[in-house]
Amino acid sequence: MDTLILESDAAVRAELVAAATRRGYRVVDVSDPEEAWRHLEGDSYPLVVLGDRRQATGLDACPHSVELTREFCCRIRARTTDAPRVILLATHDSDSCHLEKSLAAGFDDYLLLPQTPEQLSLRLTVAERLAKTFAERGQASKELREWVERFELAARGSKDGLWDGIVDPHQPWHSPHTRVWYSDRMKELIGYADDEFPHKLSSWAEKLHTDDRERIYEALRQHLEERVPYDVEYRLLHKSGEYRWFSARGRGIWNAEGKPLRMAGSIRDVTDQKEHEEALKSEQRVLRQLLDVNERDRRLVAYEIHDGLVQYVTGALMHLEVYSLKQPNTDARGRREFDLAMRLLRDSVDEARRLISGLRPPILDESGIVSAIEYLVHDRRGAAEPRIDFIHNVEFDRVAPALESAVFRIVQEALTNVRRHSKSSRARVELTQRDGAIHIEVQDWGVGFDPSRIRDSQYGLRGISERVRLLEGTTTLESSPGTGTRLRVQLPLLPESILSQEEVFGSSKESSEVEI
Repeated sequence: MDTLILESDAAVRAELVAAATRRGYRVVDVSDPEEAWRHLEGDSYPLVVLGDRRQATGLDACPHSVELTREFCCRIRARTTDAPRVILLATHDSDSCHLEKSLAAGFDDYLLLPQTPEQLSLRLTVAERLAKTFAERGQASKELREWVERFELAARGSKDGLWDGIVDPHQPWHSPHTRVWYSDRMKELIGYADDEFPHKLSSWAEKLHTDDRERIYEALRQHLEERVPYDVEYRLLHKSGEYRWFSARGRGIWNAEGKPLRMAGSIRDVTDQKEHEEALKSEQRVLRQLLDVNERDRRLVAYEIHDGLVQYVTGALMHLEVYSLKQPNTDARGRREFDLAMRLLRDSVDEARRLISGLRPPILDESGIVSAIEYLVHDRRGAAEPRIDFIHNVEFDRVAPALESAVFRIVQEALTNVRRHSKSSRARVELTQRDGAIHIEVQDWGVGFDPSRIRDSQYGLRGISERVRLLEGTTTLESSPGTGTRLRVQLPLLPESILSQEEVFGSSKESSEVEI
């Protein structure tokens, strides 16, 4: 251990140096106080042994000696980063009053001389242990101060309000008088000054919205008694009179018997986020209503084309065919014109049916989404068509028309991309129902592409994403050059979205009659 000895008596100093050296100390001994200051400024000494100040300064005993000793100790401690243990050297004839005042002035201990080498060695051992103990305590105290400063800085700089509750073993944790520390930031979030928000549970509980109180107290109980994670949202009454939304998290500490000792956590104001989410949900509700109206209008237009235009054109074809049979001797030019008119009418029927399929595929209304996707999968238009496997596992009979149409269009667009761009010899379509959602997956093993380079002009993928967004679902696209493409879509399946066959056909018929 590094030791600095300041003593004007050369014999005493030599005796101390010999005893310290025998114990393996690195010793610096000086007789001049200013030289001692220089050593203290340049190095760290856990132990400083100081001869009687009256001797070190060359002064005789006087009423001011205690003040000089205090000045000496203060100067040592002020000029060193780590305060050393300072021991006063005194003689057996030193009066107890002087020793007492020296200790009160800043010395940690005193050493009475003369002593035998064994006694001196023992006293140095005690001093060494004390110095190490004080050094460890000093380091721990320093680290504690740093942690406190770090915590205070973090608490002041954080957007969160902090709280820390101590559970009294003599009363339930939910007692209004349970001690809870609230940070200044937490009080600020609710609009209160420090003296307006006492450090007890009732200060917070009284501000809790009545509709949230039972739910939040149950969440606290489950955490403290069952260790269920505490992560909740609730409303607190702001001093301004408005309720604001907060997100709260916390964690408890339990003893060996599992009894809660304390619980600490944080709250964050999420009012703006809640308002934004509510506005977004409101917008999505309106857009879904518009989507439902649009789907109903498309069905109505499809019915009108089928029951109106297609029937009229089909009737005209039948009459013209009858006329052709009754007028077989038409001249060649008239026959050509007649045949042209018949072909145009048949093309009109085909075009009308194509329009009907584009507006609302009849197979959706007739058989539902599974049969409609099977139709898409087996609608082969050429010999180079990829082989497409369709796997489905759903429990519902039918779903709301808008949701059926969205699923159909998503699969239709995905298969169009597979057929046009993938150059894959096979593909797979999966339609499953699980966890309260419809899951769609379309995969090919073709050329693939880089999703980050999708252009805004590629409306197919954008259309899929927009449909899914309006229905509050999620879209995942995985692809890279040479590895194929996988499209995953998840759409929430709300209870009101599931319909029976009777509800589908009954509502369709009823709405059609009402609209007409």
